[in-house]
Amino acid sequence: ITTLQTTVGGNTASIQSQQQSIDGLKARATLKLQSGNLVGGVGVENDSKTVDFIIQANKFAIGAPSDVTSAVTPKYAFTYQSTPTTLPNGTVIPAGLYLDSASISYINANKIYADSLSAISANLGTFTSLADQSKPNGARTVISGERIEVYDENNVMRVRIGRW
Repeated sequence: ITTLQTTVGGNTASIQSQQQSIDGLKARATLKLQSGNLVGGVGVENDSKTVDFIIQANKFAIGAPSDVTSAVTPKYAFTYQSTPTTLPNGTVIPAGLYLDSASISYINANKIYADSLSAISANLGTFTSLADQSKPNGARTVISGERIEVYDENNVMRVRIGRW
């Protein structure tokens, strides 16, 4: 265990690193940073079956290396923040995972909110487009299988196209 600690005016900050090899069966390395009562850090452990990498932080990001002489702030591929962050202009960024871009072969999600969506093909089941989200039986268009139906605001079908 190696510890570096400073105290100035009653404020204490410390960095502690530890590396262990346990009975030839397990290897572990940790880095703990503490300032006041706030503790964060990283840990890696390999027990010959799994390797765990744990990060304890309010914000975690991965980005490309940058030149030390560059005045450009690096752009992160993704950022995870465990708590909301308020920008200098007052904008609040909620806690969560933020990706700049991604190639994903499979997504399982309860809801997807998108400004636009583009796809070569889609298996949508039944697709309903509501004129007013608060009126599910009001004016709407329903596409299901080989059929398209258009309803007016009184729930009266006005158009049916396709096979039924």
